[in-house]
Amino acid sequence: MWNNTTRGPTLAKTIFNDIGDGRGEDIRSGLRSDAAKLVSEALEQSQMRLPKWQSLACLILRNYEFDESANWTQAETELLQSLRMSVEELGQISTSSPLEAPLLSAEEWSLSDLPRKLGPTRVSISSIGDTREKSADSDIDKEDYFTYDERVWSMLKAAIANYKFVVLVGPPGTGKSKLIERLCKDITDNPQSYEFPEHFRPDPIWHTPEESWTAFELVGGYAPNEQGVLEWAPGLILNAVSDNRWLVLDETNRADMDKIMGPLITWLSEQTIEVGRTKPHDGERIELGWTELLTNRIEISEQTEKPVKYLVGRSWRMLGTYNPQDALRVFRFGQALSRRFVVVPIPAITPGQFDNLLKRQHPNLAEEVHDAIYRLYSAHYEHQETVLGPAVFLKMGRYYGIQDQQSLVPEEKQQAETVVESYVINVGKYLALYGDDVLNSLGDRIIGQESIIDADQWQWVIEQIDVLV
Repeated sequence: MWNNTTRGPTLAKTIFNDIGDGRGEDIRSGLRSDAAKLVSEALEQSQMRLPKWQSLACLILRNYEFDESANWTQAETELLQSLRMSVEELGQISTSSPLEAPLLSAEEWSLSDLPRKLGPTRVSISSIGDTREKSADSDIDKEDYFTYDERVWSMLKAAIANYKFVVLVGPPGTGKSKLIERLCKDITDNPQSYEFPEHFRPDPIWHTPEESWTAFELVGGYAPNEQGVLEWAPGLILNAVSDNRWLVLDETNRADMDKIMGPLITWLSEQTIEVGRTKPHDGERIELGWTELLTNRIEISEQTEKPVKYLVGRSWRMLGTYNPQDALRVFRFGQALSRRFVVVPIPAITPGQFDNLLKRQHPNLAEEVHDAIYRLYSAHYEHQETVLGPAVFLKMGRYYGIQDQQSLVPEEKQQAETVVESYVINVGKYLALYGDDVLNSLGDRIIGQESIIDADQWQWVIEQIDVLV
């Protein structure tokens, strides 16, 4: 609030000293001696109510480690030293009215204590139908659950209803593939709500591209027939269109799609193209185009009795999933290709939403284990370079439950060791891809939390990662 208030036409510069090279005031030259007074005047001019100094202390000193006996008087001393201000200057940009709360509290807040309006944003938790058999030690069916923001679901539904090429983009474990599965089921149950024909079924064909892929796998090419003669062999897209089934390319950027789909750029703009000929030299043209019909239409050659024209109807879709973190190590979509796809962001859920989901899927976890998994998720969530989806961390709870049920954990074994083991086997493959700076920063966040994972346990994690690199 202080920062935004000072961004007037001139004030943002005039609170700083002259840099001394003729360019005027600059942040690099430091604050003027009367900067606090200038900010105070700006606050008055904007008719904004001055905030409490204790609120400013909570912001500035949020990472400061106070003694258990510390009080607000000590906080004020630290705040003044941090801001290099006098008591009078602090009074110019804040009020002395108290927050009516202690500086430190022994009570930890919980999500259930929050007023409803401050709780997590609207989410849905849905079963994906992966019901496992009951174990001998439990009468409860275990199901995999995933969670998503209702606004994301709404965007995805609108994208599928209105566009033919849609890619879901988000970190690993955010449920991109599961969302497509649920979407296809929803369309099968209610096709007309998406303006698809009655009884329409997407019935998608799923494929995961590989680095070795060429246009042959996706579009088609020449291959020897039973007599050893070269003839056209259709690829995945042509087969999906012919079968009137949607095509899903999971983890699309595992292959160089710019190179593979280069010949299809014009088709992606909904124009008809020639993809090949029935024979290498004098064969008939094989075309991939569009029709205003709801369903696909295939035209058969009278000579070869094989398809020579694939016309895509208004109900056909090609979907993909894309992990932006992997783009640093595999392939990116070029601008020409990416602008022909509609991109729906699938972000990781907030730590508060993950906390609820973890309780739902693993209600019998020991409190310390639940807390450790929650804090690990939160530490990853703090920075874009390390954010991962909930599915990766939910598997940690399953590992601990199996160990406990099968009595594989000696009584003297510390819970921290088991949690760290499950962290390594479920998250280690992602950790091995981080650079040293990112990994060290993540370690500092994890160790700095009041959790059962300490510096020694983190060092053990690093040693295991060295094996995975």
